[in-house]
Amino acid sequence: MLALLLFPTFALLAASLNGLFSGEGLELYNPALESLLGASILIPLGEEFGWRGFALHRLQKRFTVFTASLILGLLWGLWHFPAFLIGTGVPLETSFVIFLAWVLSATLLMTWVYNHMQSVLATMIMHASANATFNILPLLPEHTGQLMTFLLFIALSWGLVLLLKLRIKKFPAT
Repeated sequence: MLALLLFPTFALLAASLNGLFSGEGLELYNPALESLLGASILIPLGEEFGWRGFALHRLQKRFTVFTASLILGLLWGLWHFPAFLIGTGVPLETSFVIFLAWVLSATLLMTWVYNHMQSVLATMIMHASANATFNILPLLPEHTGQLMTFLLFIALSWGLVLLLKLRIKKFPAT
């Protein structure tokens, strides 16, 4: 359930916080079905077998969970860099550094879920949930016309990473 609802919850909280301070209302988006299905099902299916099913397992044999996640997050972020250069596949109207901050926090959270559930399926669901969130909820600058909501979303993600790092002993362990 956490894998499915974490990122949509953070998106709703970020949009609500931004609305509280800016007075902007919450507006859902209606993406094309093909786009939603492709981004939400096909991409996570392929990527998660590689990122969590193959690479993370091997990285955790050599490094701590936290370090392995940071390495994987950098690789995952760089994987998206060509798409960023051509203006697709990553949030538009956002610097790559901001996108990378999101990917690193998502990687750390997905590692935590993967290690606790021992399931690539759980990370596929989490990845799909994040992609669907980006396609439906008012989060990304190309949908909202401002960056603050996405920055709040990233801050919430990093806040949970920090909480897990400080409070849960299994997260930083090898």
